[in-house]
Amino acid sequence: MTLEAILARRRKEHFKKLSKYLKYVLNDHFVLILVFLLGALAYQYSEFIKGLTGDFYLGKIIVALFLPAIVFMGKLATSATAADPVFLAINEKEWQASIAASKKRSLLIPASTLFLLTAAAMPILFVGKPLSLSVFLTLFSIGMVLKWFDLKLQEVNLRFGNQKQVRSFKKGLYLFGVLVYLVAFFINPFLGLLLVALGLIGSQYKIKEMQQALIDWELTVKTEENRNAKINRLLNLFIDAPSAKDHAKRRKYLDGLVRRLSGDNQAFQYLFARLFMRGNDYFPLFLRLTGIGFFVLVLTKLPVISIFLSLLILYLTGFQILPLYSQLSENAMVNLYPQDQSQKLASFSRVMRSLLLVEGFIFSLASFISLGLELGIFSLLLNGIFAILFAGIYTKKRLRK
Repeated sequence: MTLEAILARRRKEHFKKLSKYLKYVLNDHFVLILVFLLGALAYQYSEFIKGLTGDFYLGKIIVALFLPAIVFMGKLATSATAADPVFLAINEKEWQASIAASKKRSLLIPASTLFLLTAAAMPILFVGKPLSLSVFLTLFSIGMVLKWFDLKLQEVNLRFGNQKQVRSFKKGLYLFGVLVYLVAFFINPFLGLLLVALGLIGSQYKIKEMQQALIDWELTVKTEENRNAKINRLLNLFIDAPSAKDHAKRRKYLDGLVRRLSGDNQAFQYLFARLFMRGNDYFPLFLRLTGIGFFVLVLTKLPVISIFLSLLILYLTGFQILPLYSQLSENAMVNLYPQDQSQKLASFSRVMRSLLLVEGFIFSLASFISLGLELGIFSLLLNGIFAILFAGIYTKKRLRK
């Protein structure tokens, strides 16, 4: 069996797994909530656009800073596994050709994202002016050229000795992208496209020079494992999908928060708090959901929608933290620990309550910013009640099953 046939089979199995889980992710309830949420955001956005008059220069600058950052979303899919350096590394040239070809496959989702975001930004960029399809396609093409260059950098980053140069290139790519978009927004979109095309052509010599090095197998496998881990973490927002290999990370700066979450002489509470803060699953997920929720609530001007979204994100956060209980229970040393095992569930419930109360307080600040003091206080009370009920009743009832 050829290398390409092996990789094609891996890709087929990967897509089969994704389609299996997406069937449960995109269920009727989620689609209904998503339609409701997108409708609310679209309404708020349209009202914001109606209030703009003349050229919105600040908006153009914000979009010029935002779109180049989106270019770095989406990683190169190599389909490499931990066994490949042992059994398949001999096919170096075939691997290099396969990794180069994978750029086209890795472009689909980033291209869709750039298409939607560029379309959404058009009313801000051309306030009070007729929207042109040719201008839209030109701006979208700029993003695609930048993304293609990013994938080229990801490709050469997998070769020995290129990592330091690639980091410098990526910083330069972002700044170059900002410059190109500013030219496109303030001078002429077609001039921006010409500028980015010339930049890509001018960098080809250096890229080809970096492509001469051999594949760094350790980095290639680690990069692919990290990509799969991110996909699994995204799936775990909705279902209990198997996680890819992950590692704990020491975060010494969070020791003070661990002490606050641990209580007094509560061994299990300390273990849950430490596991939450050190893991690469739960703590980053908590930060992302909290950050997204705060941003969305600040932009939401309808009280009912604001309250609904606040409670919904609190529920999603709590639901995603629930597997933390089982993760600790599966550790044999914890079961041998000379502590009353009946206290474990109560300790987990207290950690859950503290986390949701913190998130609820942050969401109430967002409501205060967008809707005023009265609704901010009401949101604080409602979020607090929800956090206490979720941790004290729902969490215990679900984990006892």
